[in-house]
Amino acid sequence: MILEIKDETTWEQYDDTYKSFAEPSIAYPLTDIDIENFDPFGFARKKRRRPPPPFSIAQFKELVSHLPVELESVDTGINRWKRYFKEHDKLASIFSKQKTITISRADIFSAAKSGDLEKVLFLTVLWGYPVGMLGSFHENIFKNKHMLIKYLEEAVASSTLSFWEDYWFAVTQVSGLGISLLSKLLYFCGVHVETLPALILDKRVIGAISSNRFKEFEEFGYISYPKAMYRYVEYLEAICDIAKNLDVAPPQVEMFLRVFGQHVKA
Repeated sequence: MILEIKDETTWEQYDDTYKSFAEPSIAYPLTDIDIENFDPFGFARKKRRRPPPPFSIAQFKELVSHLPVELESVDTGINRWKRYFKEHDKLASIFSKQKTITISRADIFSAAKSGDLEKVLFLTVLWGYPVGMLGSFHENIFKNKHMLIKYLEEAVASSTLSFWEDYWFAVTQVSGLGISLLSKLLYFCGVHVETLPALILDKRVIGAISSNRFKEFEEFGYISYPKAMYRYVEYLEAICDIAKNLDVAPPQVEMFLRVFGQHVKA
């Protein structure tokens, strides 16, 4: 659309392309126009308002308080991973010739407590992505494991990441690493992020938050995976506040979102 100022008081539309929409030509007094929201034909899309969330996490307090976080386990088979055994002895030792193994959160915490961060890395990948990471990103993680372990060692040594975005931007040099895996690693290693305990923030949790199911996240709003790392501290604050109000542990709230968050219907 082309608008031409005919005099000091009006803008008049004269482009023939739009004559069919406005004949005779429409003159708009400048004093009556909201320039920033000028939309004479109503082409601007109206913002959609989401309906109020049907649930509150508080409704599930009894369930949340009894979630056995450290017992959450997954099974994974050797056929998916054996191609990497020659290059990664630690991965092969985890399977120990078993066709299928079961890994729990407690197993990963135990490895972290022993200081074996390479084992923590492999166990976390197996636990979080039992059939492999999307796009086979685990191959990049394995190739760059020494760099990732170095960054993880720094986080464990400091115990608290005071400047989250600085750490995030540094560690993203590791190809294939996203907030999903990084948050799991920091969580299992007991690292704090700006005074708050690290918690898992993966696509399952993000999906639960963005699904508009729970009142506690109504103001939090939609969160996309690419933007999740920028809102990680905000996420930790929200989970810790919910946990405090319900008198439960923050990981129990996180586990509730991961396991049940997208599987309840009003």
